[in-house]
Amino acid sequence: MKNNIAIVIPSYNEVKNVSILIKGIKKELPGAKIIIVDDSLLEENQKLKNILKGKKNIILISRLKKSGRGSAVLDGFKEVLKDKATEYVFEMDSDLAHDPKEMKRFTEKKNNGKYDLIIGSRYLPGGKIVNIAQSRTIMSRMINKCLYYWLITSMQLLEQEE
Repeated sequence: MKNNIAIVIPSYNEVKNVSILIKGIKKELPGAKIIIVDDSLLEENQKLKNILKGKKNIILISRLKKSGRGSAVLDGFKEVLKDKATEYVFEMDSDLAHDPKEMKRFTEKKNNGKYDLIIGSRYLPGGKIVNIAQSRTIMSRMINKCLYYWLITSMQLLEQEE
């Protein structure tokens, strides 16, 4: 497999899950570059470094304080953009909420050349919500609705300006 895929994984105190996630990713997309942006404190981060030691195509960005998921994703994307060979980027949760087996479906879609952006959502038909607390699911749904309306409103404003 071409080494043109990168996967950004924001992480906070997820040492055990990251190890499982990496195994799944390597099985599905063996040539992919994995960028883990970890906000864990020093002791937890050191455990992660030990697990990742000697593994190929894995970059660990250690931030050593909780700076937020959004900024972790941005830092990961900045790292991805340093490699001009990268054509496709995934972003995955480190808590095993995203199944690496699903990545094959995305790569098949991008290979047919029709898509610039592919979004996977647990809220689309066929999507599933597993191992997530109900309070987190409610919050996620609310955020998704807000983002949806924000995007629609933004697009309408842009169209009106043109």
